[in-house]
Amino acid sequence: PLNVSYVGVDAAAQLITAAKQYNKHSAYRFIQADVTQQLSIPQAPFSHATLILALQNIEHPLLVFKNASQQLQSGAPFVIVMN
Repeated sequence: PLNVSYVGVDAAAQLITAAKQYNKHSAYRFIQADVTQQLSIPQAPFSHATLILALQNIEHPLLVFKNASQQLQSGAPFVIVMN
């Protein structure tokens, strides 16, 4: 949606490059980062977050939850999609 800003994070540089090429809107940001490591995102804390088709590929998934809790507002939803 054009009236929503968001930050996309992925460890794969090629996916971040593709996202930046496809999504040119100034409210959309994309960052290459490892979500199991501490993240420094100026827009945080966020009102909600999603993790789509990634958790099953992460070696230390509990670190993802720890980082999400540090990036989200208190009580904000964290939606996880798995295949």
